[in-house]
Amino acid sequence: MGNDWSPPLAFLGTAVIFAWQAYRGFRGTALEKMNYKASHAVRESPELTRKANELVARWYTAATVLVLIPVVTLTLLWIFATIAFPSGGFFWGVVVYMCVVPLSVALYPHYRIRRLAPPPAPVS
Repeated sequence: MGNDWSPPLAFLGTAVIFAWQAYRGFRGTALEKMNYKASHAVRESPELTRKANELVARWYTAATVLVLIPVVTLTLLWIFATIAFPSGGFFWGVVVYMCVVPLSVALYPHYRIRRLAPPPAPVS
C-alpha cells in the first residue's frame, strides 16, 4: 500500500458524485430526477419543493467538502512524505472515514425530505 493512489481517487470520485447532486439541488431539479421518497404534498407544493432542493444542495455541498479534505491531505502526504505509510491500519481508517462521515451527511436530506410533508388533517 506504500504509494497507492486508490484512496485519493476513490475520494475524488465520491466528491464528483456529491458535487453533482449539490448542483442539482441548487438548480432545483433534485426532486424531479432523483429517487427521493417525497410525499405527494412535497412534490405539489412549490415552497416544500424549494425547501427540499435547498436541503439537498446544502447537505451534499457539506458532504463534498468532507470528502475533499482527505483527498487534499492524502495527496499532499503522498507527494511530500519521505516515510512509508502504515499499510493496514491507515488504509482501513481512511475507508471507515469515507464510509461513515460523508455518507451520513449525504443521507441526511433523504431523511428530512420524507418528513417535510405536513401531517394529515384529522378526520372527525
